[in-house]
Amino acid sequence: MDKNRLVATTKYQLSLLTTQTIIFSLILVINLIIGIILKANNVVGGSIEIVTLVWACIIGAYMFSEAFNFSLINGVARSTFFVASTISTFSLAIVWSLITTIFVMISEQFAQNFLLFNLIYEGNIMSRFLWCFSAILLMMSLSWLVAVVLNAVTKRTKLILLAFFVVIGPLIMLLNNFIPGLMEKIIEVLLMYVGIFDGGANAHLASIFFIISALVNISLSWLFIRRMELK
Repeated sequence: MDKNRLVATTKYQLSLLTTQTIIFSLILVINLIIGIILKANNVVGGSIEIVTLVWACIIGAYMFSEAFNFSLINGVARSTFFVASTISTFSLAIVWSLITTIFVMISEQFAQNFLLFNLIYEGNIMSRFLWCFSAILLMMSLSWLVAVVLNAVTKRTKLILLAFFVVIGPLIMLLNNFIPGLMEKIIEVLLMYVGIFDGGANAHLASIFFIISALVNISLSWLFIRRMELK
């Protein structure tokens, strides 16, 4: 692997994300101001972590769509592109986690925003930072994987995937009539995934699950990227 190309590709990807980070921060500022204004009336408004996670989903897909073709056209190997993308993803997740944690700390003191972490978990600043990092990494890697898969498969396969996601919900509801307790078990598993058990909620356990899932998403992305052609 060419280290110079790796450094250059990583810098290029991070440069693409600078503007997005500024926009993301401005959106958090707007939500913080909303929370400050509404605090006087004891009303909750605006969100911090949810904005972060939604934006992370958008950025994951944006990173791939903007960088893949450009990198290969300029002679960057797929392995170099993949490693650079992974480094960029982790770096951005760290920066955004720090920004989000700072805004949440300000909100707790001066505003009345909807704070997702406080609603579900209990913990200190480090617990919140780790949870934010793992959740952002999960959202970015998942949307990145989706973008990679959609770019790699044929139109027919895209339609099959779309049909699957359209029918999966109604299918589960139908099966629940024949398999009593199926829906409850699925909900229980999903709650466990985010660290919620009968005895309470564990942010550290959720963070571990999120990071493992993100690593799986990143690994699956490589299986598609290594054979993907320019479009």
